[in-house]
Amino acid sequence: MIVDITDSWAPTPENIKALPGPVRSYIYDIESSMEFAGIAELMRESFRLRQENVALRRECERLAGLSRLV
Repeated sequence: MIVDITDSWAPTPENIKALPGPVRSYIYDIESSMEFAGIAELMRESFRLRQENVALRRECERLAGLSRLV
């Protein structure tokens, strides 16, 4: 089975549920292990910060483009 995952794919609950069973099980196993080790919250925060970083970079690029027009 081939799974088409684009660069814009994010690990949302809907996207995880759409993955093939063995991949889903693997992810759930990793998540369970991370919860036990207390790492899951750090991973969630890291993912949130990465998304925020991308948004801030886009905004900086947009503002830089506007300043060139002035």
